Amino acid sequence: MTPDIILIRFGEHTIKGRNRSQFEKRMLQQVRGVLAPYRRAAITRSYGRIYVALNGEPYAAIAERLKDIFGIGSFSPVRRVENILETIQAASLDAMLSLSREPATFKVSVRRVEKSFPHDSQQMNQLVGAHVLRAMPRLKVNVREPEVELRVEIQPEGTYIFSEVVEAAGGYPFASNGKAMLLLSGGIDSPVAGYLSMRKGLEIEAVHFHSYPFTSEQAKEKVIELTRRLSHYSGAPIKLHLVSFTEIQTAFAQAKQDNLIITLMRRSMLRIAQMLAVQSDALGIVT
Repeated sequence: MTPDIILIRFGEHTIKGRNRSQFEKRMLQQVRGVLAPYRRAAITRSYGRIYVALNGEPYAAIAERLKDIFGIGSFSPVRRVENILETIQAASLDAMLSLSREPATFKVSVRRVEKSFPHDSQQMNQLVGAHVLRAMPRLKVNVREPEVELRVEIQPEGTYIFSEVVEAAGGYPFASNGKAMLLLSGGIDSPVAGYLSMRKGLEIEAVHFHSYPFTSEQAKEKVIELTRRLSHYSGAPIKLHLVSFTEIQTAFAQAKQDNLIITLMRRSMLRIAQMLAVQSDALGIVT
């Protein structure tokens, strides 16, 4: 089945509490920003969901971008058809026949939001399931643990048919819970801390302390590349503060307090990060 729409579901954190509207609005902004290069794609928001009409844009390329957007719990490639029984049956069969391999078991799950549709959900489960079984006689129904769950949602504007659910990054939308400064080194721990903080909805600015010639230019370039990589997940550029630490490190080395030098250097880094945080209206430091 060739999808014409992508159905995006928000992560569990984004659909609860008084901030729901704010989170959903922020989520919509992120999706629009990430999909800006795909100009024919049309993006609309519904309650707890976002619909992306592809209009000829490539599903695979867009799906790869959506997987990494914080706040998206999952999404599905969907085909939308008219609210006509025979059309729904035909599209449902097409969805099953287009799977990469024929499953041994399946179930049909119909959700009828459009109450004027003449058949209720239970009747539609039977009508769609029977139509598929007639064309695929080796297929069996298993309502508890099916290999494939064929989902049919009858909405006022049309019927959405899909079977695949793609897990995404989850968490909170980027920049929905304030800003923090990330102390970013060239190792693995600090970019992971940055990723996890962004997943909690924090906007981050990165701070890196370099001490040439004690540290190489390659180390600085590595941090710049790490920041670029993190910005892939934020969907927006991340500001990187490159702080020259050579004079401070030299002063501590001349103090002949070798047992304290690491503590003093870390304390200085935190104090500088705090001053940058105040300038940037950031409310915390991530290490």
